[in-house]
Amino acid sequence: MSDPNGVRRQALRFLIVGGANTLITYLIFILLGLVMPAWLAYTIAFAAGLAWVVFGSSRFVFMGDHGTRRLLLFAAWYLVIYAIGRVIIYFIAPADFVGLLLASLAVLVVTTPLTFIGGRYVFAPLKQQQMTDATNDAGRSPEILSRSRQILVRGGALLASHKGAPVVAGLIAFVVVCSRGPAVHFIYDAMVYWISSLTLVSGGDTFGAGGLALRGAITPVIYVPAAVATSVFGAEASAPAVLVQNALLIAVLGAVVVPALVRLFVTVHPIHVYVSAVLTAFLLRGFGPYPLVDLWALTFVLLGILLVGQNPRWYSLVIGGLLLGIAFNVRPAYVIPVILILLSWGVFHRFRALWALPAAAIALVPQVVVNLINARSFAPWPINSFVITEVQAKYASFVVRYDTLGYVPDSKVPLFYCSPGMAERFVDGTPKSSVELAGAFLQHLPASLKFVAEKVSASLGWTSATPYSLAPNPEISALAAIVVGVCSVGLLGLIWFWVRRSAASRSGAARLVVPLLALWFGSVATLAFSTPEARFALPLVLVGLVGCIVLAAVFAKGPIVTRAAIVWGVASLLLAVAVLLIGQMGLSHPAEPDDVTPRICSAG
Repeated sequence: MSDPNGVRRQALRFLIVGGANTLITYLIFILLGLVMPAWLAYTIAFAAGLAWVVFGSSRFVFMGDHGTRRLLLFAAWYLVIYAIGRVIIYFIAPADFVGLLLASLAVLVVTTPLTFIGGRYVFAPLKQQQMTDATNDAGRSPEILSRSRQILVRGGALLASHKGAPVVAGLIAFVVVCSRGPAVHFIYDAMVYWISSLTLVSGGDTFGAGGLALRGAITPVIYVPAAVATSVFGAEASAPAVLVQNALLIAVLGAVVVPALVRLFVTVHPIHVYVSAVLTAFLLRGFGPYPLVDLWALTFVLLGILLVGQNPRWYSLVIGGLLLGIAFNVRPAYVIPVILILLSWGVFHRFRALWALPAAAIALVPQVVVNLINARSFAPWPINSFVITEVQAKYASFVVRYDTLGYVPDSKVPLFYCSPGMAERFVDGTPKSSVELAGAFLQHLPASLKFVAEKVSASLGWTSATPYSLAPNPEISALAAIVVGVCSVGLLGLIWFWVRRSAASRSGAARLVVPLLALWFGSVATLAFSTPEARFALPLVLVGLVGCIVLAAVFAKGPIVTRAAIVWGVASLLLAVAVLLIGQMGLSHPAEPDDVTPRICSAG
């Protein structure tokens, strides 16, 4: 009697069960692809079939072990298949029904055998007598198959282990980001950062070419690896090199840094690493192609918080202070979050936190040296920083958000979203500094509170084009809904984790939570006192992601439906809906793409 787990019988069940699932999911892909971007349609179709593929394959197709570890391993394998499919969609770039049909066929041909092979080796029983038909079909001895199966099972166990998960999860994140594709060209801030790195590598006036009168002295170092690759392989390698460098950073963030931050609060399992990596890659993939420094500065801040949270010894505070100083130099807009984090360390670590201050000052020495050589100034920040501050204060008094229409043909670059109500208050003159701006906000309460809420909420209105923009688009995108959900759930989750601790452990939890909240609220203050772009909200997104995974780990340990959990869930939902609606209000008055004044905005 033949074994029901033989290759032929499994293949027949796979064709029947998988065929039905494939027909439904690809029908979803083709129909949705006619009304939305192909990558988004493919993602929705993939998500629709994920649960059935994972659970249905184990129970009905392969009839094998469907324990948690194997389900997790197969889900990870299926995410790799998803990433492969996304790459295929990217290169085919379907734009009509025929293109969608061709893309569906290409993805089907490549991913179907991968799905079957992965499911067979993940779910198949281990006993040698259950491999008889497979042995006959393959024409190999049971001993060879047994050894091969043991190697594969051990490999699978490694992938689902604490050591293997970050590697596989990071690889998945890397592929997802790379599937975004390299930039056609670099513009504005990205172009200046890139030129500064190229000049540093090839020689020349880095101060002038890199705009170091306005940007930190350390910024040219950020993209030196990509610049070196460009100098070796030629100018055509510049965009792919930047994409690879940023994809590696996002992979490390999602598979290593964020799980390590979560580990400060709860026990981290491999599934949390995979969730972190995939979510991070999905949310940040738009930043991959461009040589911007926001992600790098935020990484330095998160590493500083992580080191001090893991081991608050004097040397950790020294390294943490150094990292915060580097982050400030790379991204001076992080000055408020950096100050608040240093203050939080002072509250919890007292005099020991003073070690962080000279370390942060040391990080600013390169800036002082650059200023002395080029402008005979001892300033620890770029010499024209106050010029930028004045410009920011002017627009920050009446502009909700600023977008760059850099990749739209025949379009002027700046796109400002106005607040007509606030613009009316500044027709006769705008603030010249952050202090004047703060005074103006106090003078115009409560209208200024609504304005600040619109600025913060609108900064979370991400689209597939973020960190840039393709057109005025006040509609709520799917990505914006996900970003707002992550931020709302994660923020309230961290606060909930803190307050639900017992009195004895609450102070210890505060030592971990408060620096992250300092980063979050410091970033909110930055959004309020600047003319924000969507990328300014990066710290809110990453802190929210940490909070979401902490919550997932907490709920996995105990009952999910409790009174406290219901209250938290309702509060998170209400906050997310409020943020989406307020952001929609803030983006409802786009000016014509060009420079704006309070008079122009008040007329809109």
